[in-house]
Amino acid sequence: MSADQPAKPWADGRSFLATIHLRKNGRWAPVHIHENHYDFSFDVNVRNDTGWLQVGGDEQAEVFLFRYHSKGPNRLHFLISSAINSARQLATDSSGHLGLYTNTSAANFWKLQPLTWSSDQVRCRFRDNLGHQVKTVASDKSSSLYLTTGAGETHEYLIVRAI
Repeated sequence: MSADQPAKPWADGRSFLATIHLRKNGRWAPVHIHENHYDFSFDVNVRNDTGWLQVGGDEQAEVFLFRYHSKGPNRLHFLISSAINSARQLATDSSGHLGLYTNTSAANFWKLQPLTWSSDQVRCRFRDNLGHQVKTVASDKSSSLYLTTGAGETHEYLIVRAI
């Protein structure tokens, strides 16, 4: 174990609030919820939250609630939801895109495969409950990337605990 890794990892067996970032082009990019913006003039700007998770744009990292579920070989299992509205749970839609949805099953836990730990961060691989690695796929309409368990580019993820 390296000097920056704690003797007992802080996420092992515990629930916590954190942001998610992915490594893209040598930097950590924040994961946030995709929003559509509509300008109806008259100084009205309407935002519509689609629930899909994406990277790119100017949005801040979303804060998630990681609820400890169980432990597997070299993996920690969590139910992940919005910190603002825990009824919106992380799940995949029929096309494999990750998003925050209601009416999801407790079987929709997520696996973190820790690579390195520090006092408030864990660098990891991120997988669904079936073991499919979370990847990114390009958006048709912008430079943003959507998170998916389908075909796409693999990344390392950084979970940053909110203190």
